Amino acid sequence: MLFATTGIALRMLSEEGGERERFGAVLIDEFHERGWEVDVLSAALLRAQSTGAYQGQVVLTSATVDAEAIAGRIDARVHHASGRTYPVEIRYADDVPAPTGDGLAARVRDALARELGSAQDDGGDVLVFLPGKREIQAAEDALGGLARTHNLDIVQVHGSLPVDEIQRAFKPEAPRRRVFLATNVAETSVTLPGVTLVLDSGLARMRVHRGGRSALALVPVAEASMDQRAGRAGRVREGRCVRLWSERYSPEPHAAPEIERIELDDVLLAAASVGLEGPAFLDAPWISMPPGFAVDEARARLRRARALDDQGRLTALGQELATMPVSGAEGRLLIDPP
Repeated sequence: MLFATTGIALRMLSEEGGERERFGAVLIDEFHERGWEVDVLSAALLRAQSTGAYQGQVVLTSATVDAEAIAGRIDARVHHASGRTYPVEIRYADDVPAPTGDGLAARVRDALARELGSAQDDGGDVLVFLPGKREIQAAEDALGGLARTHNLDIVQVHGSLPVDEIQRAFKPEAPRRRVFLATNVAETSVTLPGVTLVLDSGLARMRVHRGGRSALALVPVAEASMDQRAGRAGRVREGRCVRLWSERYSPEPHAAPEIERIELDDVLLAAASVGLEGPAFLDAPWISMPPGFAVDEARARLRRARALDDQGRLTALGQELATMPVSGAEGRLLIDPP
């Protein structure tokens, strides 16, 4: 059994001779997160299945994805597995009509102060979902007084933490009650012990396509993510979730897959490296078809950069870029600096 990130799995598929024959099954977990690498990997594996190049099973797993809709697109079977969770009481901050970053640190502080003083407070750890490191630091600063008054340990949780801080977050027991300030990495990728209260900002930073380029934007999360976040309060016993917006707000049911909202230069390079090049790219069994205009724009840029030929196939430069652990734009700068 091999555990790998989607990026490593794509690299293995792109190697000469391919690596997929080693495995009787490939399981892609947390499929609902829908980063572009997940969509390229699933399309490549499903195409290999359809052509007979791969005889194994492809399994997509998720707690919140619209399984029936996806199964209908790729002619797949749906299996349900139930897990043990506890009831979570959902409450809202009715003074804010929709998720917003305005005054977020102060609103987190005020919501936590209310919960710590409520009759329902059970003394469990607290998980606060915030969109990024900047908001996490602002919230930590705002919570200083509460931390001293209630003897709280404020713990940051995000992807760029040093190892000792990561280990601190995952200790099952701690001398003080912990308040975890986390990005959406804590939505599905990690499980924090002892959490019975979630405060949800309803926000995340996502890559979006703007003016022909990808940019990080602060956006409200979808209902599926809100449910995932709330569920973190019910892992060990009954819990509570406070959403920092009005109950009248209507979120989107599911977030758009990344492949539908970013520029596609890196997508085309990665897809071509695993055999989805030229006509095979659009003919692949995409679970979400990349937008045609974004495909055309990316192909034009990659042709100008001499990474793709006129048929949409990788050139020697394109092959080199596809193997580099950086974006195509960064790779071009490394190979041919200005």
